[in-house]
Amino acid sequence: MGLLTYIWPEELSASDGGVITSAEKAIKSRTQHLLVCLLLVLIGVFYCATIRPGHNWGDDFALYIHHAENIAKGHAYADTGYIYNRAFTAVGPRTYPPVFPLLLAPVYYLYGMNLTAMKVEGVLLFLLTLLAVYAFFRNELPFPYMLAMLVLLGLNPFFWKTKDNIESDLPFLWFFYLSVNLVHYEHKNSSSWWRWAALTGLALYLCCGTRTIGVMLLPGLALYDLLQWRRLTRFTLMAGTICVALLFAQRLLIGAGESSYADQFHPTAAMFAHNGVRYTKDLLTLWYPGPSMLYARVFFGLTIALALAGAYIRFRKGWTVLECLLVFYLLFVILWPFSLGIRSLLPLIPLYLYCTLLGMLALTRRRGSWAPAAALGALLVVVGIDYASTYRKADFGVIPEVNGRPSFNELCQFVRESTSPNDVFLIWRPRAFSLFTDRPASIYALTGASNDDDALWHYIAQIHAHYIVTSNVFDDDRRFLNPFVERNRRKLDLVFQDSEFRVYRIKRFVSTL
Repeated sequence: MGLLTYIWPEELSASDGGVITSAEKAIKSRTQHLLVCLLLVLIGVFYCATIRPGHNWGDDFALYIHHAENIAKGHAYADTGYIYNRAFTAVGPRTYPPVFPLLLAPVYYLYGMNLTAMKVEGVLLFLLTLLAVYAFFRNELPFPYMLAMLVLLGLNPFFWKTKDNIESDLPFLWFFYLSVNLVHYEHKNSSSWWRWAALTGLALYLCCGTRTIGVMLLPGLALYDLLQWRRLTRFTLMAGTICVALLFAQRLLIGAGESSYADQFHPTAAMFAHNGVRYTKDLLTLWYPGPSMLYARVFFGLTIALALAGAYIRFRKGWTVLECLLVFYLLFVILWPFSLGIRSLLPLIPLYLYCTLLGMLALTRRRGSWAPAAALGALLVVVGIDYASTYRKADFGVIPEVNGRPSFNELCQFVRESTSPNDVFLIWRPRAFSLFTDRPASIYALTGASNDDDALWHYIAQIHAHYIVTSNVFDDDRRFLNPFVERNRRKLDLVFQDSEFRVYRIKRFVSTL
């Protein structure tokens, strides 16, 4: 047999009517696994070779790293210097759950503030996710289609860009599909159900301990039981109990700072409708920019049509654990008032691509044995044009933000050398600032009229701020904070200035250096 016989499904390759023996099936399985491993290695090499220095301004990463630093150094977990502003909750909670910082802590311990090393860890977690996706779907698609699905995911420019963000998205995606696989395969080992239940409970906790929204997987697991068995099984009860127990232990050890998420949750029907439309458009990010916006939109429309056809075929057979875990998760995402963009849809993307390929396979199989292969080849050509065009336009250099921005580095150096560790700062990116300066900081709230300064002065007094940092980098600084400073110059002393940042000392406070 040739190589194609080992990678193409029997119903498409055995045109001579022959029967594949068990030995040939074993060789075929090993060949397929080897091809998957080779593909993952190539994806990993490409990702690691193109890691960009620096980080973007979204400073969630800074709080995760600060937590990891505290774990590595044995400091209090929540002692990050970030001062939570209840009047402006969108920036993030007081603390984040501990699982991702625990993953980062060994990297920090070994390499210090090495963002590249932390990004490599993210790449490894993404490769594990691809492996888990393959494990779940591998028996539901012909192998060439399954391999194409891994290519569509692994080489997608969106995921390539995500690897440069030190955030919880990729770890959560890995733990999510790990949980899906554990539940999916436990029925094949009923005699040792309790081991699978314990592992599933741990995996579910890792989801919750990575992103708080992971708690929405628990009702999803209960739904799966009710649809499959019309009752809650001992497996689900044990897994859920272990997950909840670990969450309580987490709360006892590090507190409940992440519960400040509750300050942001105010769902409405209008928000549900608005977010539903918005998140549908966010999926377009997978195919944009491509050669053009029109190209991306046409291809997106085609994949959505195929995915709907595939979903119809899949759901006729009943819901699997994947759909059950997704339903409450996605409901919460749509009801959340602040859109996180496509990053909140990451667990859905493999199912979306699977349904697209399933729909294409079902529509082409009726045309003859040659049609599925021809359709897959055409799809890969179209996607290849899209991906190649996007990568051609991509920036592979330093990310000119945060520590990749010389002016921000100059600001941080001044603060470390010329201010006291106890001095409190007001700045638009407080968590990144605290990470790189080891100074407490808070964000200001955009409240009241544009010329009403009382609310901000009240907050400055409340947190005992010593300095205000302004810039011409951020829109809200230009719109709100810079005019505030100009109106109140008599109360402030300019102590530092570079090409983009200024530091003002509030006169009633004097540094204790």
